[in-house]
Amino acid sequence: MSEARACLTCGKPAKGKGSYCSQACQQKTYRIRHGQGIGMQAGPLPYSPRQIARFWRHVDQRGPDECWPWLLGRTTDGYGRVRLDGMKLRAHRIAYLAAKGPISNGLLVCHACDNPPCCNPAHLWLGTVLDNTRDAQRKGRLVPPPHNGRIQPTPPSPQFGVSNGAAKLTEESVRAMRADYRSMGSYASVARRYSISVSQGYRVITGQYWSHVK
Repeated sequence: MSEARACLTCGKPAKGKGSYCSQACQQKTYRIRHGQGIGMQAGPLPYSPRQIARFWRHVDQRGPDECWPWLLGRTTDGYGRVRLDGMKLRAHRIAYLAAKGPISNGLLVCHACDNPPCCNPAHLWLGTVLDNTRDAQRKGRLVPPPHNGRIQPTPPSPQFGVSNGAAKLTEESVRAMRADYRSMGSYASVARRYSISVSQGYRVITGQYWSHVK
C-alpha cells in the first residue's frame, strides 16, 4: 500500500488522491500563493520547475512584443485556465508568477494588451482594482449607463496626436519612448518615465497610438 500524500498546507495526510486534507487548507494555500493572504511577502516560486516547464509548453510563445496565447481551456470571459495542485487558476497569473515573482497582497495581474488569454510577461503588470478600472475607462472599454433611462448623445469623434489638447505626449516624446523601449525592454519602465499608464505606453510603443509618427 502506497504512503498517503501529505497536505501541501499543513503536512497532515491528504484526502484521497488530492493534495490537501481539507478545503480550508486548499483555500489558504491559494490565498498565500496568489497574493490574497495577509502580509504576502516576496519569496521562492511556489511551484516546482517541472510544473512551470509543463505550463510554458501550453503557451504559444511568439515574438517578444507579440501576445502569447494560452493554448488549452479558457474561462467564459476568455482568460486561460490551468489546474495546478488541484486548484483552477488563471494562466496569465501563473505566467506573471513564473516570470516576475510573487503577486503582492490584493493586486490584480492586468493586461497591457487587453487580450485575456495572453501570457507574455512583457504585457502583464500589477495594479489594484481601481487601477484596472481607470485603465479600462481611459481606453473606452467601460460605457457609463444611460442617464435617466435615455440614450446619451454620441460623443464627438476624438482628436488624435498633438491636435488633442489633452495629449500628454508630443511627436518627439513618442519617438523617444520607442527608442527607450528598445534599450530598456520594459513597457512598465518606459510608461513610468513618461507618466502614462502601462497600457497607453504599450499602445504608443507598438504603434497602435500615434501610428503616424515614424
